[in-house]
Amino acid sequence: MKVSQLTDIGLKRKANQDQIGTFSNRSQQTLLLLCDGMGGHNAGDVASEMAIFDVGKAWEKTEKMVPVQAEEWLKIAIESANNRIVEVSKEYIDLEGMGTTIVAIAVLGQKALVAHVGDSRAYQVDDGKLIPITKDHSFVQELLDRHIITAEEAQNHPQKNIVTQSVGVNDAIKIDTHWVSLQE
Repeated sequence: MKVSQLTDIGLKRKANQDQIGTFSNRSQQTLLLLCDGMGGHNAGDVASEMAIFDVGKAWEKTEKMVPVQAEEWLKIAIESANNRIVEVSKEYIDLEGMGTTIVAIAVLGQKALVAHVGDSRAYQVDDGKLIPITKDHSFVQELLDRHIITAEEAQNHPQKNIVTQSVGVNDAIKIDTHWVSLQE
């Protein structure tokens, strides 16, 4: 498997709070991680770096994962990173409120487990088309789900940057998981 990684500051931001990483466990199973520090919060770059490090380094210590085990492990690892970020943000005033999104993809043979919190997205390429795997944890996504606004209205909605779930901001988080089949 070939993996490419790239982050970009974009046109609107002054700082890049993204972190990306590829980690292998003791059985050479791959975990891909992407965290996007929340720009409107203190120290989003610190939160994203902590989440990448905590989850990635924990993965490196694991043995071969089977699907059911991997799903439970990944949820626990993300919750653990959340707890540590919350704890550190309470300890240091300049880090108060820091948070990050996370997308984690564990590659287990011909299947991949995708776990995410926030509005960073994972897609699958199928026959040249991008198919969304994740659904944003955002205010605008909730409006879409309730059929209050249309997809066109969502694109320019004034509150499209409001994230309803993130790692490090609250004690409790909702982690969504999805399984996808992989092909060459």
